[in-house]
Order: sequence, then structure tokens, then C-alpha cells
Amino acid sequence: MKTAPEHHENNVVIRKYQSADETEWVRTRVLAFLDTSYRDDVQPYRERYENPAIRLVAIDRESQKMVGLIDIEYEQHTGEVCNFPGQRGGVIWHLAVLPEFRNSGIANALFQRALAELKEHGVTRLAVWTQDDEPANSWYRAKGFEIKHCYLNVFSRGLVDRGPIKDLLPSAAKEWNFGHIRNLNFEADVSHREQLEALSYRIHEVRGMELQLSSY
Repeated sequence: MKTAPEHHENNVVIRKYQSADETEWVRTRVLAFLDTSYRDDVQPYRERYENPAIRLVAIDRESQKMVGLIDIEYEQHTGEVCNFPGQRGGVIWHLAVLPEFRNSGIANALFQRALAELKEHGVTRLAVWTQDDEPANSWYRAKGFEIKHCYLNVFSRGLVDRGPIKDLLPSAAKEWNFGHIRNLNFEADVSHREQLEALSYRIHEVRGMELQLSSY
């Protein structure tokens, strides 16, 4: 059964991403992420995937403006994208809705359309990586996702010879001849959170969540 090219949901149209959408897609993603912990994870282009991907956008009927998007890269053979032994999986790389259009069912409409396509392609398991934005985490938990992995995303700044950077860098790295280190961004085990809070200006808990699609 082929998926319909467009799906109408309340006041939006869910359709496949087109190459002409790239500029508006980038802007939509940036604006949707500005009030989240991923606010600095922006880029002036739309990335390409090595594997097949479901790429959908939500278009507001009245304004014809893009208001939401979802990208899911999925496997043709196990192990190409995920690590689900014996199962073909996919990863949600982007799911975003403009702030003024949230809480109106758009994210759910994008997700449900994407799930239908994943099932057509024989994908049985889905993963997503979030940080500690509670609205996003609550939304994924409500959809049945379970947290499987956690680590810290840590940001620190300072000078090599004093302050947090001095305490964080190993002694072998303290011969630094290139001026001020503006930021140090690294991953760490969650068990180090208390120690790292004193040495950083920003910490996020990254959560790997998974969903078995047979529950749908």
C-alpha cells in the first residue's frame, strides 16, 4: 500500500520534503530550536543522509508557511544506523514545530505519518536522542519511548593556566600556545555531574530513547 502524497490534519498539510524547501526548512528548524537546549546546534544548510530517510514537513494551509518537520533515517540492513540486533531500526534526527504552532497536534501528525512509512519499509524499532527539555521528553514518553542511555553534554570556558579549563585538561595538554580557549565542550558519564557542575557554565543530560514499533 502506497502512502498518500499529502495528508490533511486540521489546519496543516503533511507532505514530503522537496528540494525547493531547503531554505525554509533551515529557518523553521532554527526558530523551533531557539528556546530549547539545542539552541546552539544550528547550521545554514540541510544535512544529507547516507541511508534512506523519511523527510516530511507540515505546511499551514492559511499562510502556506512551513510550521513543522520530521526527519528519520532508517536502515535497509541491520546495523547501518542503529544497534538493534536482529531488527531494522531508524533514528529521529529532527522533529520540530514552530513555537506559535505547538500543542495543536502537528508533531503527532508528522510522527504518525512517519510511522506508517516506517512500517511500509519494514522498520521495527525507533531511536531518538534528546536533552533535558522536559516538554520534548514528556512528549516522547507519552508515545511509548523508554530511556535506554544517558550521558552529560558539558560546556566549560576559561584559560589553560587557571580556572575550570586548567582543572579539566590533562597535564599533557597544558602546553597551549594558541591563545585563549573560549569554550570546551565534552561528553561525560552522568556519575560525574556533581563534580562537573562546579567547573562548567552549562550541562545537559543527553538521553537515548527507544520505541518498539509493534506497540503501534
